[in-house]
Amino acid sequence: MILVLGGTSEARELILLCVQHGIPVMYTTTTRIMDEFAPTVECRVGQLSPQTFQALIIERRIASVVDATHPFAINISRLAMDVCNRTKTPYLRLERETLAQPAICRHVHQIETVEEAASLACETSGGILSVIGVRKLPELVTHLGNRKSDLFARVLPVVKSIATCDQLGIRPSHIIGMRGPFSAEFDGLLIREFGITTMIAKESGDRGGLTAKITACENTGCKLLLIVRPAIQYPYQVSTPVKCMAWLKAHLKNL
Repeated sequence: MILVLGGTSEARELILLCVQHGIPVMYTTTTRIMDEFAPTVECRVGQLSPQTFQALIIERRIASVVDATHPFAINISRLAMDVCNRTKTPYLRLERETLAQPAICRHVHQIETVEEAASLACETSGGILSVIGVRKLPELVTHLGNRKSDLFARVLPVVKSIATCDQLGIRPSHIIGMRGPFSAEFDGLLIREFGITTMIAKESGDRGGLTAKITACENTGCKLLLIVRPAIQYPYQVSTPVKCMAWLKAHLKNL
């Protein structure tokens, strides 16, 4: 059985490919927002600790772990590599490609930290749109200080995400609960409707809607603060579900 660490469109595509090829697969994600799969696909929702992760591999006789989590979900990736190393389980990283040169766009500013994003956002008056998810929102709110009142947060439409925004004191009218990716036209509409002058995003690749965000900011004159991906060395890495299937078939003779 293959264990796919998901939460991305690539993970969903890989699951469908596994089903088509008759490969037993288990899918894990931290939220309940996920597509319905064939009954043969086992789905697990929730966080994985080192103990539960290792027990899952051993008890379910996992033949390989495919880490198809978000490019910024570095904690689960590091955990997966550590557990796979200890259990001698083949590990493969499936990560979308980055955009070639996003910095060439005049409204894009590449940065490394949330603190830097908050500092640059405070240099410009007007609305601030965060599309970085909820995990880094507490840090962003802290660094924004009094400018928190100008913050709009686009998060997944689940209770936990909305509750986090509420606990941070983000105005209800400034909480946008939606699941992307979105088109450039839609992002442009949000920018204009809410008076956004600064958008804070992660370098999530084209699959994560980054091209649309860049286009929307270019069209509206909105400043885009782009947090670059953390640099991690993976033992094996591919960029598409199709390449992932080729790797699995080449390395796992029992498929």
